Amino acid sequence: MKVRNGFVTNSSSSSFILQFKNVPKTVEEVRDIFFEGYSLDDQYDSEDSYYNYNITVGELCQIILKDLKEPQTFEEVYESEGVAWELGDFHKWVTNKTGVEVSTFYEEDDLTKDNIVDKLQDQFNNEMKSQAIKYFTQNGLNVNDKFYTLEYEDRGREGILEYDEILETKGIRISRH
Repeated sequence: MKVRNGFVTNSSSSSFILQFKNVPKTVEEVRDIFFEGYSLDDQYDSEDSYYNYNITVGELCQIILKDLKEPQTFEEVYESEGVAWELGDFHKWVTNKTGVEVSTFYEEDDLTKDNIVDKLQDQFNNEMKSQAIKYFTQNGLNVNDKFYTLEYEDRGREGILEYDEILETKGIRISRH
């Protein structure tokens, strides 16, 4: 899970978990995947008319291509993107499973508390991982293949990649607001 240090603004960000049949290596290949029917020189018109990003398809393709890093396994994506915490709330899950608030376990002595909470966290993570596999599969992603993750904020010209549904055509979004 990502933790922000320092000055925090009221902006949002989203991570996109993507898979490709053929990983794009040029801006033209990125355009063919995400911007079918556009030329690289075309001004991209956002579905979100609130913002005027003034950016071309070619510029967006360059940003995406630059941000494609090394591929990751499902396990790496699951751990690094905090997928479990996106799918469920640990405290609510504990209350539903045990009928008591998680804070009650912190009233126990340290060893008992650690054992109980550790076991509950393991159960939660296992259940969330099963849900994540199901969610990824339902969204057309193969958990046995490699993934690429991209993250964008709602600020600046790259904000269009966070707000528009451009990247969701090849994967899923995990929003952080």
